[in-house]
Amino acid sequence: MYLCYAMEESSGGRYAAIAVALDPEFAGFIGVSTSGFSRAGDS
Repeated sequence: MYLCYAMEESSGGRYAAIAVALDPEFAGFIGVSTSGFSRAGDS
């Protein structure tokens, strides 16, 4: 079994975070200065 991590920076961090959340094969996510979602989901 391989451990798969996603690592992105800036705006790409948003898309990597979504990909990791949707795919159970990912073991983790490393984000550097990622862009936010303007507090999406707070409503």
